[in-house]
Formats: sequence, C-alpha cells, structure tokens
Amino acid sequence: MTKAQLYSIIWVYIGSFLSKGVFGGIVLGFKNASSFQRFVAFAAAFSAVFCLFAGMLDSFAAENSAEYASPYAELHRELYVERSAITEYENDDNCIYITFDDGPSPYTEELLEILDRCGVKATFFLSPEDTEYDFRMMKLIAEKGHVIGIHTSSHVFYEIYADVESYLDDFAKAYDLVYKATGQRCRFFRFPGGSVNSYNYRIRNELIDEMSRRGFTYFDWNVDSMDAKGAALEQIRSNVLNQAENVSPAFVLFHDGMKNTSLVLEDIIKALKADARGYSFRVITEEVRPLQF
Repeated sequence: MTKAQLYSIIWVYIGSFLSKGVFGGIVLGFKNASSFQRFVAFAAAFSAVFCLFAGMLDSFAAENSAEYASPYAELHRELYVERSAITEYENDDNCIYITFDDGPSPYTEELLEILDRCGVKATFFLSPEDTEYDFRMMKLIAEKGHVIGIHTSSHVFYEIYADVESYLDDFAKAYDLVYKATGQRCRFFRFPGGSVNSYNYRIRNELIDEMSRRGFTYFDWNVDSMDAKGAALEQIRSNVLNQAENVSPAFVLFHDGMKNTSLVLEDIIKALKADARGYSFRVITEEVRPLQF
C-alpha cells in the first residue's frame, strides 16, 4: 500500500467519524446532517478520491520505475551512464557516418592514418582485448578525436545472447577496458550481429529495454560494405557508393580487421566527397538520431 492510499483511508474514517454516520447521507440528501457535517463529509470524500487517484499514479510510477522494474538492476553497477537530455536531434540530411566494428586490429593504425589524410572522423565500436597494443590503439583513437562505442568482448554470439546477464557480462568486459585505456564512459554501442539477429530473438526486447534503462543508445547501419563477408575491393566500393545513394543519412558499416577495407577506404571517402550530393562526414553524438533496425 502506498502512502497516498493510506492517507485516503484515514480521511474516510475521519470524515465518517466527524459527520456522525451521515457520510452515506450524502447520497440520500443529507436529511439529518448539519451544514458542518455536510462540509466535513464532502471534504473527506473529495480527499479520499484525490488520494486514491494519487495513490494509483504513485503505484503506476513505482511499477514502471526503471530501478523497481528491472531484475538486473544490481548487476554491473558500473554500467550506467547519464541519460541524454537531448529533446531534438540535429539535421543530418546527406550526412555520412563511417563506423568500424571489431577493432582494434593490426589495421587500426593504418585506418587512422587514412582518416587523417582525408580529414574525416569516424565512430569505432570496439571489441578490445587486455593487451598493450589494444590499449595503445584505443588511446590513439580517442586522441585523434574519433568516437568510441562498445561492440563486444568475445563476439561469440551463442554465449553473448544466452540471456541478459550473459550480454551484460560480455559488455562490461569491453566497457571496462575502454574506460581503463581512455577514461571514457561510452554511451553508444552496437549489438554484435546488429539489433536483430538469429541469436538474440528470445531476449531482444528485454535486452534493449535493459540497456536503454541504463542510459545506453545503440546504433545499427543502413549501408553495408560487406567487407566482413570477404568482398573484393571493387565490390566493397560499389556496395558503399550505391547504397549511400538511397539513404540519408548513411550509417556505413566497415570492419576494423579486414585488409581490403584498409586498401579501399581512402578511395571510397574521396568518391563520396566528390559526389554532387555534397555529403558531409560526421561522428555519432547524442544529437544524432539513432539508426535502429
């Protein structure tokens, strides 16, 4: 029972007592009630209705409270970020968001050099390991002004998506490594395999709710380079350029770890910059409307 509901019951009893049993007489016309008794009875009835209504709202809020509702609230208490206060997203028509999954890799430094030469910033959804090289690359990504998001620690889908707890365990490992390397508490992430895949269908809605409750925002993609599927150089190029023509904004999926991606990336960026549509390149921020499947 909520406080408001308790108050309503107390008010009813007080009103009934003070009105000397004529509370029910309100309906019958107050035949035997004095003016004072009628006033008290009306006040008690109004207060009871008001407090009961307030109690219903209080109960509804409690049942829908993130902390109250989630059975996972005590798991990984470090995995909470401040909720975005953004009320309006920026206009990103004709914008290109270059994103990389899976890094750091042996090609990360090369990708960063290409992005530097092209004057473009990107968003890296990382799958870091606890190694000196990965820590150095994560620091370098941050120092160069690129945005870091979380992808996964293990990338073993059937383990990650076994249940919500397993996903949080995997996410926490990657999240903690990024924080240790960069001092950043990442609020953006990308589900391994995207938010809709054949592994997460049983827990998908519950998982999205839990991550949103914790303040995290996920991004999918609408342009797939297909580099992770072994596409050849020209195929990667045509995939990106052709798909980007039909969407706005374009969230381009590359993978950090594919040799062909590092070989063709600069050519793709130059072609997009030369396009008559006048593309601009941006990174994911709070002001960007999430692209979600």
